[in-house]
Amino acid sequence: YAEYAVCPQEQVLELPKEMSLIQGAGIPENYWTVWANLFDPQFGNLVTDPTNKSMLVHGGAGGIGFAALTLGRAFGAKTITTVSTPEKADAVRRWGADVVIDYTKEDFVAKVK
Repeated sequence: YAEYAVCPQEQVLELPKEMSLIQGAGIPENYWTVWANLFDPQFGNLVTDPTNKSMLVHGGAGGIGFAALTLGRAFGAKTITTVSTPEKADAVRRWGADVVIDYTKEDFVAKVK
């Protein structure tokens, strides 16, 4: 580990003044992971035509899941997510998931079809 690092400018995010470094550290971990997987043309691109897209997010109540739901909604995708408890189901519904599947009680493959 180092006190300083060098990287290209486009890989740097400026944090709002009211956000601590600890809070800001979670942004790239969750949002860049989701961005690379949902919006990179090599894998799938919700930006080009999000209106005809649906996305399945496993574990929607976790950090990556919340980031995926947030970005999917922002780009107009239908968001489907799996969870394992009623509390997590409530959380992702409040977060705006379109379809919530408790995989301990339902077959998500059948429900998504």
